[in-house]
Amino acid sequence: MYAKQMPTAALRAEIDLMQRELRTAEEAGDRGRAAAAEERLVECEAEADTRLTEVDRKILAALDERGGSLTGDVAAAARPWGRDRRVESAWTRERLVDLKKRGLVAELDDQKPVCWLRTAAGTEALAVHDAGRTGG
Repeated sequence: MYAKQMPTAALRAEIDLMQRELRTAEEAGDRGRAAAAEERLVECEAEADTRLTEVDRKILAALDERGGSLTGDVAAAARPWGRDRRVESAWTRERLVDLKKRGLVAELDDQKPVCWLRTAAGTEALAVHDAGRTGG
C-alpha cells in the first residue's frame, strides 16, 4: 500500500539480513542460531511497524482521546497535500483505517458519520515520534 511508512534503509537491511540468517540456520539445523535470528527479526519487524509517517503524526495530533473528530475534520487538520478536500478526506480515511488496525486510533461508536479518536497507544506513539524528532 503506497501510504504505508517504509522502514529506514538500515532497518530494512537488518530485516533482510535476519531473514537470510534464519533461512541459513534452519537449513544447517542450528536451532539456537535460528531462534536468535527469528527473535531479532520479530523485533525489527515490530519496530518497522511502529514508525509513523509525517502525515500519520499530523493525523494523530489532530485527534484526542476524549472527543471524536469527523474524517473530513481530521483531513483538514492534517492537510496531506492542500489540494482537493474530497480526495484528501478519502485518503485520510484510508490512513485512519490503517492506524485503527495498528491500534493507534478507534471509532467513537458505530454511528454514521464515523468519528475517530486517538487511543492511549496512539498517544504513546505520537510522543515517541515527537521525542525522536526533537532528539529527546
